[in-house]
Amino acid sequence: RTEFGITEAESERTGYAAYQPGSGYKSTTVETGLEYWLNPAWSVLGRLEAEFYGNEAKNSPLIDEQGSNSTYELSLAVRYQF
Repeated sequence: RTEFGITEAESERTGYAAYQPGSGYKSTTVETGLEYWLNPAWSVLGRLEAEFYGNEAKNSPLIDEQGSNSTYELSLAVRYQF
């Protein structure tokens, strides 16, 4: 309800239809990562994550009208280990 629900008050302000998702399947997330060591102290990390929404989320006007049935995230980091 917090992420995909729309209260009556929010519906009046935004123009989206009110929506209260039921309980059930929200999403499936798939993630992979890689770490490459530059030397014994420094490394570079990469991560790719994909999230695929279930019916309760997909039926929300936030996803159905403006969003996407999936989201993707890519991150890169540098790490120093001492």
